[in-house]
Amino acid sequence: MVKLNRWLYGKKLSSVLGIVLAIALVLAGCGNSSKSPKEEMLGALQTFAETESYAFDINTKVGISVSESMLSVDPSLQMLGSMFDNLDIHVSGVYQKEPFQMETTMDLALKGDLSMNFAIPLVMTDEKMWIKVPNIPMFPLPEDVVGKYVELDYQELAEMSEEDFQPDALFSGQYVDFSMKAYEMILNHFDEELYFTFIPKDEAELPEEIDAAKIIRFQLNDEHLEDFITVLAENIIPDFIELLDDPEYRDMFGFASEDLQQLKDDYEVTPEEIQETIDEIREALQINEISYTVALDKKQNMPYQLFKMDVNFKDGEDSMQFVIQMETFVKNINEEPTFEIGIPAEEEIITPDELSQAFMF
Repeated sequence: MVKLNRWLYGKKLSSVLGIVLAIALVLAGCGNSSKSPKEEMLGALQTFAETESYAFDINTKVGISVSESMLSVDPSLQMLGSMFDNLDIHVSGVYQKEPFQMETTMDLALKGDLSMNFAIPLVMTDEKMWIKVPNIPMFPLPEDVVGKYVELDYQELAEMSEEDFQPDALFSGQYVDFSMKAYEMILNHFDEELYFTFIPKDEAELPEEIDAAKIIRFQLNDEHLEDFITVLAENIIPDFIELLDDPEYRDMFGFASEDLQQLKDDYEVTPEEIQETIDEIREALQINEISYTVALDKKQNMPYQLFKMDVNFKDGEDSMQFVIQMETFVKNINEEPTFEIGIPAEEEIITPDELSQAFMF
């Protein structure tokens, strides 16, 4: 028998669960007013899965605040907090379902005394990925690689990896099917009245350009933590293992049948162990706000999403507040996509080995 917190941190399953929970933040929405918020989200998930193309912009702000007692031990934390307060992260891009192609550009802007700005473009198809080598101030890279695209072949990476997985499946309907089943399973385990609500337009504070037919919010408060951990431990994790044990998905992620059986055998938690985990988390974490707000149009598309997290990590008298706000705008849904970067030309491409050699002196 394994303690829940150690089991979660030590197993490969936690990585896959993390991916699906991240997908859950992206694939959410609402529709017909006669449905519950949970049903609306599942309907929007289906709409999203059928989306042929879209463009997106994501703006992220991060803040860190450290207690005086921690600063007295490590003054450098003050500089870390100041750096994040002056950091703007913007990601923009275009997605196309068939044939799969996506491009994104991440712009990092650091204001203040250490002012700098650089961009990292990335292009993906169902076979390869290209990452542009950025020109980073204060961290000069060899001139012959700056501006080039490092080419990564998924099949070659799979062959080099110790893990047995199918990279082509990640861009297929099989992966979408898995994600939808996992998300539906996760949603169905959470109490609707406790976590999900419809938000009136005048309370949502949406950007002016967003014309929302309906707004849904998922909210996790400090008082919900015990229920959240209990549902995760008693329902979501066991059901998630069962879903992974479907031969179709098991092969896609490269799990061996005996490994999943071992996960099932190892995962035995008692109410006492769950309560111990809850008590440990409560000692170390205070949730001020974790919320995810989704605005939907009349077609159940998601033109706007807002994720907020404000938590305090505690260790005795020491504490550190971490705040993140992520705003997502989606537009040009199901329209002909315009790829500004496109597939890099042969003369723009270098291999990972060529990139490594450029750093050798």
